[in-house]
Amino acid sequence: MESDCAPGIPERILPDGCAELIFHFGDKFQRVSGDSHTEQPDMLLVGQLKKAIVLQATGKTGILGIRFYPWGLYPFTGAPADEFTDKHIASEDHFKSISHLADHLYGSHKAMLQHTESFLLNLLKQRKQKYFNEADRFAALLPEMLKDTTSVSVGNAAVMANMSVRQFNRKFGEVIGLSPKHFIRIARMQQFIFSYRMADTESSLSSLIYDCGYYDPAHFSRDFKDIAGVNPSEYFEDLQDFGKAMLL
Repeated sequence: MESDCAPGIPERILPDGCAELIFHFGDKFQRVSGDSHTEQPDMLLVGQLKKAIVLQATGKTGILGIRFYPWGLYPFTGAPADEFTDKHIASEDHFKSISHLADHLYGSHKAMLQHTESFLLNLLKQRKQKYFNEADRFAALLPEMLKDTTSVSVGNAAVMANMSVRQFNRKFGEVIGLSPKHFIRIARMQQFIFSYRMADTESSLSSLIYDCGYYDPAHFSRDFKDIAGVNPSEYFEDLQDFGKAMLL
């Protein structure tokens, strides 16, 4: 993502069930929390988010972002994904070999991607087979689990995974980085946002809410605000280009 625009207004970024590896080759973003503004590192690992965060551009935007599948970070780090949940850490704090990438962030897009791909593939070569096995298990499970967000439950998902609920909760957090219940809430909210943006003008808001698995509008508003930090109408009124790019 690149932009020559002047610094913009703070933008709300919602959880999407994915972790990311971010490289800034433009001016850095600031994370906004109340009155404090914290500058992001040149290279950072962003774990699963439980709630929305607010970011603000400080100048020319230049970002290369690698968005992992929900189960995807686990084999690259070789560490439980919940160790990174709600954390934004300088990438070199975990990936000691990432520093050599900095020299290639200001070249051509092709060279940037080639070096990044080589770095990621080398990480995988260092991992034991168990990390791939666990990631593959959830790669197969999650699409089945989320086929119908109106009826999905942790108990049903545990049966699909052939685990006890307790074992499923533990393993889900280790590989995905969130509890199954919270992940389902995020997936349901993202499905609503996608449906809302794609819907024609004649679509009923109430129908979309029920179609995405919410009990009623009050349940939807309460759940949305708990994760997004604002109610749905405020979120869509303030949605800017960067926020749109961060939606699935």
